[in-house]
Amino acid sequence: MPETVTVYKIFVASPSDTLEEREIASKVIKEWNELNSSSEKVSLKDLRWEKHACSVLHSTPQDAINEQLLSDADCLIGIFKNKFGLPIYNYPCATVEEIDRHIAANKSGMLFFCKSKIDRSEILKEDNDIAKIEKLKERYKNTVFYEEYDGLDDFEARLKKSLCKTVRSDIKSLGIGTENGTEVVDPDKEFYKNFVTDFCERININGWTTWASNLCSTDPMISYRFYDFTLKEINIDLHSKIWPDACPQVKNAFLNISRILSDFIGVYDQHASSLRNNSDVMVYERYYRNRGEFNPLYHQDLKKYEHETCLIERLVLEMTKAANYLCDSIRKELDPSFRKYENKLTLEILDGLSSYTLIPEYTKEDLDSNCLYQGLEVLQKSMI
Repeated sequence: MPETVTVYKIFVASPSDTLEEREIASKVIKEWNELNSSSEKVSLKDLRWEKHACSVLHSTPQDAINEQLLSDADCLIGIFKNKFGLPIYNYPCATVEEIDRHIAANKSGMLFFCKSKIDRSEILKEDNDIAKIEKLKERYKNTVFYEEYDGLDDFEARLKKSLCKTVRSDIKSLGIGTENGTEVVDPDKEFYKNFVTDFCERININGWTTWASNLCSTDPMISYRFYDFTLKEINIDLHSKIWPDACPQVKNAFLNISRILSDFIGVYDQHASSLRNNSDVMVYERYYRNRGEFNPLYHQDLKKYEHETCLIERLVLEMTKAANYLCDSIRKELDPSFRKYENKLTLEILDGLSSYTLIPEYTKEDLDSNCLYQGLEVLQKSMI
């Protein structure tokens, strides 16, 4: 029987120039979980608007963030570097609104300000971001813990120390499973939720139609870095992962994607080549043209090339089917609201001078008979 843990939610608030710090915050939270979750019976969850907020009709973006994420947070990490942000409603900027709302709710928080060489004359300028940040330090010095950091490594070290103290203090004072925003969950399901978030970000699920459609052409192309460093790493990760039994359909959906991705990489690797004058673009090489001035096997090679590019297109179509099935499985077993406001994953297929949109999905018969991806050999036979 799986043990239960408490989810402790941490909202990350900062202006737009702190992307590296935000990534470090997520990394530190993940590392804390790996070291402490089992013994403390607590799992930390980062809440970041760019990853976890959904747009809502008749609601402003900031209101949606406040309602979906901030109000549910147990703790807040606020970060300021050089930018302050733009005024919003009755607040000097969105980050200040988030911090103030969190403080008003009497919840834990910690602020970090980047040390920078400051021209004292800049502080005297009312509309200067540096001046606003300096005044903010004065405003918060008696209401919430804050410290200054000198570079990314120093920020990570300070955050680790502060986070550990804050979490342990809250665990003692708030108790487990109280009404303070925490919830008791199955750790195996939490594993799947975290992996889903990571997988969707790495595979660029929001940009799926663009990168996948580029592979469905007579010159299948893809970003070199995305192909060689992301898709291949995801493929290894999917094959080596130890999958808990808490979500059997989601597990099956991920394994289905891994089989298709393996076959796709095996086919594309045969003649993948960097595009001239653009080192980050890979294209499936027209090798039938590169056999000297006269290629006695030209027509044979051309026929083979056309078959292989057609096979690549079919594999991408199968992968899109599998990804839509994964989204359905996540909504069924993990999160009913997953990608609720986004469309299904599609492909844009060029056909001569025109194009059309495909929404690849498994049919009811496929699902009822558990007839998902059957392997490369079966796929090739279906193309004959």
